[in-house]
Amino acid sequence: MTFNLPTYRNSFHLGWLLLLLPPLAALYLAWPDDSTRDFKTVLLRLVLAAVAVVPLLWLRSAPVAGRTQRLLKELRTLLPGCLIALVVPGLLALSEGPESVREHGEWAAMAFGFGCLLMGASSFGSEFEQRTLAGLLGQPLPRGILYLEKLGTLGLLLAFATVNLVLTLWLVPGLQFSLGDAATVLLVPVFAFCSGPLFSLLSRSTLAGMIFTLTVPFVVWLGTALVVQKVLWFFPLGLSSEDGLPWLPWIGTPVYLLATATWGWRRFRSLEIRDGGAGGRSNTGLHPLSLPVDRLLAACFSGTTGGARLIRKELRLHVVPWLVAGITVGLWILLLVLRRSTAEGEFAAMLNDVPSIAVFAGLLGGLIMVSAGAACVAEERELGTLEWQLTQPASLLRQWSTKVAVAAALAFGLGALLPAALVWASFGPAQLQTVFGDLPIVILAAYAGFFLMVFTTSIYASSIARNTMMAVATAAGIGMGFAGVIGLMTLAGGATLDGALSTASERWGPAEVPAPAWAPTKEQVQDVSTGFVAVTVVLVVAALLWLGGRNYRRLVVPARDVSRQLAGVTMGLLILLGIFGAVMVQLVVLTQQASQAEGHRLQRAHAIDDIRKMMALGRLTPAIFQRFGAATNATPDVLLEAVIAKEGRDAVYRIGFLLQPVPERVVLNHSTLDRYRMDPILAKRYGLIPRDATDGAASRTNMPTASTNPPVFKMDPALMKRYGLQPRPSP
Repeated sequence: MTFNLPTYRNSFHLGWLLLLLPPLAALYLAWPDDSTRDFKTVLLRLVLAAVAVVPLLWLRSAPVAGRTQRLLKELRTLLPGCLIALVVPGLLALSEGPESVREHGEWAAMAFGFGCLLMGASSFGSEFEQRTLAGLLGQPLPRGILYLEKLGTLGLLLAFATVNLVLTLWLVPGLQFSLGDAATVLLVPVFAFCSGPLFSLLSRSTLAGMIFTLTVPFVVWLGTALVVQKVLWFFPLGLSSEDGLPWLPWIGTPVYLLATATWGWRRFRSLEIRDGGAGGRSNTGLHPLSLPVDRLLAACFSGTTGGARLIRKELRLHVVPWLVAGITVGLWILLLVLRRSTAEGEFAAMLNDVPSIAVFAGLLGGLIMVSAGAACVAEERELGTLEWQLTQPASLLRQWSTKVAVAAALAFGLGALLPAALVWASFGPAQLQTVFGDLPIVILAAYAGFFLMVFTTSIYASSIARNTMMAVATAAGIGMGFAGVIGLMTLAGGATLDGALSTASERWGPAEVPAPAWAPTKEQVQDVSTGFVAVTVVLVVAALLWLGGRNYRRLVVPARDVSRQLAGVTMGLLILLGIFGAVMVQLVVLTQQASQAEGHRLQRAHAIDDIRKMMALGRLTPAIFQRFGAATNATPDVLLEAVIAKEGRDAVYRIGFLLQPVPERVVLNHSTLDRYRMDPILAKRYGLIPRDATDGAASRTNMPTASTNPPVFKMDPALMKRYGLQPRPSP
């Protein structure tokens, strides 16, 4: 009997092909301008993406082993964060218009930062979640080589994502960032590279490592600033606290990065394998940092009924939301202490910057919402307790509704109410009113709907994922897919609306547009669109929750079923958006028709009023009535109809010009141009040439001064009308 070892090949993931999507789309849009810098930049982005994808695709058909196999495994681990850091900024950069481009540029920078933090934490966090740490440390290689391979792969992808972001945001016109913005954004991959591995090794979790990588620098900075202030208060050394604090980030950042990088290597060198639980612990606390949460929940839910225990168990699963909430409260306390000890100066202004602190609080709140939804079911699969959960005497519907209710309470309690309450307590309603003003109900409803969609997508992703971090990455991918579908349907709807308006304008032409029998106002159109969006959000949320409840009943959800479910939701979303687009196009066309009909009516009324005034002033001679075939005693309405019958429907817009006497009317013929008086200074400004009053020869020399009599100039009647010049009466 012969035993043959299998030939290992690279399991190429089709997700790597998504790296080619943004540069290909940008190349299609920039193709007409092949001589501009945009085309060269997009072409460079496409070349870089091809350099990254083609070798992986080639290795798919070639046997790999040894170091190449380990590096390819690392690439596969970092794939979710890499796609978020590269694909999302590239798609957002396809927007048009300066305002939307700037707004999308900020979202692109945030997606880049999130992807970099995810890659930094996934480098070692995935080893704990996938139970592959024993295989990694059991290889006959020094740990230094394994550590360098992991960090080398991580650094390569971070550098690739950074170069892509620079080519996307700073070399494309309209997406210009300041130097300070660039420095802030480009520091994120450095922090992810140096401190991401450390915190994932300490917490034994990818998601917790991400959170610590994001929040610990702020805690260290605030705490160090407080210590420096107290030291300079007791030992001035010839300096004030404001003299030392502006230089604190310049000195502290390199020290912090070097310390975390060194600590990460020492932690990996002395790492031990522990069996049991997601965090690799063998004691009763199956998740890292769970003991404080266990004590808190035991004190709050001490009941012995089945429902109370079920709620306590569900609250126990959401360790990450509790962790982020605790970090948020700790940062708020540090902020208050620093604000009390810093009365004035640049540092005090930074601590009182309402928009920056509100945005950071919103980021932490959004992270709580996503993690609460992602831990709903995936955390039980990660801990290995889902089989036990399904054997409980409570019905599956009751279990699922309890899970969703607890996750929603944590998401909107800790993720929305807690940050909002802390920001309100930090600044007060008067200062917030001054900065943000009164937010319309529609804006607040839009934010609520957005976060509801994010939370529901996270719950659905949790029902099909093996662990919490995979649920977060899956939720991000599903959200990107929904955003892409909505964006494509928006572009298609905009093109359809433009075509419908253009066709309607050509059909109406200059003729008087009949008022439609029923046409909504702009406010009614906005109300209809708002209601339709709300109904769409409710239907999508209900569909995702229903599908998540079905997936919850199975230990493993096949990829085929997931594809069918997402295809069904996407198809339903397309149908809803298609119906919405068709209805909105018809409503907008009706509104435009009514607006144009109202404009014609008002213009006709103005024309009749102008004719009535001209009659009162005696400016309408019998020759004018005869010219248009109207009786001399015709009323203004009859005269206007006669003018329209001869000159067309657009005559109402130039009635004053058409009813002028013939000698005073401007004839577009250079041989009959009237002569006008004009100041020489204005003539020089507008490039007019004096004309001799006797023979009409143009005199290009001896321009008269302003003190002499104004000369006579040649001028086109169109310019005369534009500048409001009056003909000089003939002698």
